[in-house]
Amino acid sequence: MNEASMLMPQYALYTGEPVKDAPILSVSGLCIEYPNERTKIRNIGFSIARGETFGLIGESGSGKTSVCKAILGLLKDRALQSGSIRLCGKELLRLSPKEQQKINGKDIGYVMQNPHAAFDPCMKIKRHFMETIKAHRHCSTREAFRLGYELLCAVGLSDAERVMESYPGQLSGGMLQRVMVAIAVSLRPVLLIADEPTGALDAGNCGIVLQLLAKAVRETQAALLFVSHDMNAVANIAECIAVMKEGEIVETGTAETVLKNPRHPYTAELLSSSKVYVHVHF
Repeated sequence: MNEASMLMPQYALYTGEPVKDAPILSVSGLCIEYPNERTKIRNIGFSIARGETFGLIGESGSGKTSVCKAILGLLKDRALQSGSIRLCGKELLRLSPKEQQKINGKDIGYVMQNPHAAFDPCMKIKRHFMETIKAHRHCSTREAFRLGYELLCAVGLSDAERVMESYPGQLSGGMLQRVMVAIAVSLRPVLLIADEPTGALDAGNCGIVLQLLAKAVRETQAALLFVSHDMNAVANIAECIAVMKEGEIVETGTAETVLKNPRHPYTAELLSSSKVYVHVHF
């Protein structure tokens, strides 16, 4: 076993080990209303089991990112929220910002849409890795660097050493997206939220990132909320799918059922505008 493997934390949440067969994430009756804005999220509900990937699809503006931010506790000062969001049985909507911060990163990993917004432009990539890993793990700087290096190689960055020594502004958007995925999986969170993680990638690198995410879920038995408008990416990684339109879930079911026999006209419209070539899990 190499040093990086030894660094990987075991599956555990600070609130305790989840009850067997209970969902990792359970969202029910979630409503979000932004003051002075027409945008409303209404009665969102779904659950994700351990080891499962759940796809949330819909056009831009349908409310997918708002759901992600609610789970991360990023809307507490910006929007009115009601309903329930439970992570391994822990109600997240009742947490204070400080309490939420304790589990974000360690227990909830997040890959956001805009990779440039995720990095401090004055810090080298290696420092981003080291500060993230050492904030939650007792390890040496050398061990943190080694883990970061291995994960960068895993996401297809063959010049990982140069990337580690680079500032964010020296890397392309696609490279930063892969760096962000590597950092997100470095702590093996119990829940991984990937919001358009392949949006800035070409087909080859998209496949590499999907494989890494699938491997992380498989090995740690975590839950993955995969948010995208890329039907092919969702088809290749998700077991279950929910379709959002104008702040509501209009259809949900297994990936095979939703993709092959859509019941809602909006789902059929999304599929007709996208060529879904395959449906195989990595």
